[in-house]
Amino acid sequence: MGKGGAHAPEYSTLLIVGAGLSGIATAWYFKKKFGEDYVIYDRQRDLGGTWWANRYPGYPAMLYSFSFEPKYDWSHFFPEQAEILDYTNGTAIKWGIKPKIRFSSEVERAEWIEETKRWRVYLRRRTRNERWALDSLTGKEREEDETWVHECKVLISAVGQLTVPVPCTIPGHENFKGALFHSSRWDNGVDVTGKDIVVVGNGCTAAQLIPAICASTKSTTQFMRTPQWIVPRISPLFFRSNESFAKYGKYVFKYIPFFYSITRFLVFLDLESQFAQFKTTKQGNRERGNFEAQAMKFMKTTIPEKYHDFAIPKYSMGCKRRIFDDGYLASLNHPKVHLTNDKISHIEPDGVATVSGKKYPADVIVMANGFDVRASIPGFNITGKYGETLDETFKMAGGPNAYNTCAVNGFPNFFFLFGPNSVTGYMSVLVASEYTAGYVMKLIEPVVKGQAGDVEVTKKAQVEYANIIQAELKNTVWSNSICRSWYVIESGINSTLYPFTQFHFIWRSLFPVWSDWDIRYTPSALRWKRFMRFTWLAMICALGFWSVTRPGGILGALIQATGFFKSIVRGLGAWL
Repeated sequence: MGKGGAHAPEYSTLLIVGAGLSGIATAWYFKKKFGEDYVIYDRQRDLGGTWWANRYPGYPAMLYSFSFEPKYDWSHFFPEQAEILDYTNGTAIKWGIKPKIRFSSEVERAEWIEETKRWRVYLRRRTRNERWALDSLTGKEREEDETWVHECKVLISAVGQLTVPVPCTIPGHENFKGALFHSSRWDNGVDVTGKDIVVVGNGCTAAQLIPAICASTKSTTQFMRTPQWIVPRISPLFFRSNESFAKYGKYVFKYIPFFYSITRFLVFLDLESQFAQFKTTKQGNRERGNFEAQAMKFMKTTIPEKYHDFAIPKYSMGCKRRIFDDGYLASLNHPKVHLTNDKISHIEPDGVATVSGKKYPADVIVMANGFDVRASIPGFNITGKYGETLDETFKMAGGPNAYNTCAVNGFPNFFFLFGPNSVTGYMSVLVASEYTAGYVMKLIEPVVKGQAGDVEVTKKAQVEYANIIQAELKNTVWSNSICRSWYVIESGINSTLYPFTQFHFIWRSLFPVWSDWDIRYTPSALRWKRFMRFTWLAMICALGFWSVTRPGGILGALIQATGFFKSIVRGLGAWL
């Protein structure tokens, strides 16, 4: 065991894994409701999560902002990575969250201790001061690292799904003499100016990367496999351009009451209205067809004609993640850029060889080939109360699944943020993360207050929920029968996307179905609950009895009516 491993376990009520936007949101909601007894661990050297790890140039994003911390002075409607990081850091400092974060601390495994109703978490301090905090450690480095144990009542994984890169497995990559790295591990020490650059991949990452570097390179060659649907970026609401948004938005949002909130809500509605396009209903097919026609026209008029045969998609839009164009298609017309679907055979010391026999010179190879989503859920080894790991539980179920995207039977007091089937494909994930955080706070309240030992979703509820999710996904373009994407795993299960609207998810998060949960209250809490139920029942009965027996009450009125009726009968009898 490394240094510090023999120390007594540390303790906090809540332990959050991950200091990205979801982790910060979770900490804020916990602090607001329960106080300061929490800690956040992150294996990186600073906060930001996915946005800290992905440091390649020119990374724009949607309006990423917390509902509890509005930002009025965005410099761009789609702010870049540096600005998002600065905003996240400022939020964590303002709300006193950053002092609760312990960086360069990797959670290696966690196990449930039934006797104490706690999670025991095993951690390791990353001693290396290098950029590649997520790389594998050697045996010697593991021996030198400090290790320790932390116990908690509640464990929440806020690890993002886009943090573990797919490794380069191309034959010969180990013999390459130049720089080879994944886009999310961008090496700032490498100058691409005047060099031959090879980019492997044509998803969102490559579409943001190539326009940012192509002008300064000697050549930029992009290897693609499957064509992507690429659509124009939406314009800022109430503003003619990004320039006017940046110039006037900060004043309009700050000084006109509720204008920022209204704009944020309208952006949400605009994105939410796109959900119908992903359904395979008549309406969905019609709306998607109209949108595909517009996108096709945009692509054909922007992409060089020599690339049309292999760069124009032939599958339904939405089956794979759409790409919002921010200069990528225009960059394909740059004389230094070459796009090819020629399959790579192997990597040579000074370039890339293809199956057709061609060789492309390379000084730098950037792997923009995506992320291993399954390795990020939850991002560490965790053993539940039945002695099974989460991976084993998922394998028996045919793939990752979680009740309401956040809970798994057999793992009490453990929750995901950005868990299985939480991605929308069209909406900012931060919306779902915030509502999930609020939902989890409702569930853990009796545990945090000492009224219950643990809270756990029932097996029946989880299985029924998973079946509903998979059945509904078959009615969308995300179904495996339509096209192949990273959304769907080998077993055919889509463990990534949420098949309903975000309004549906928000409703479920605001109003938990308590019958789907086993809350194991302490004996004293049970006695108190029974006493309170009896008290409330007695009060209701007493109030009801009083309301019907008092003069003018229901019973009193009946008695008076009966007396009146009797007097009429007596009068009629006397008259007759």
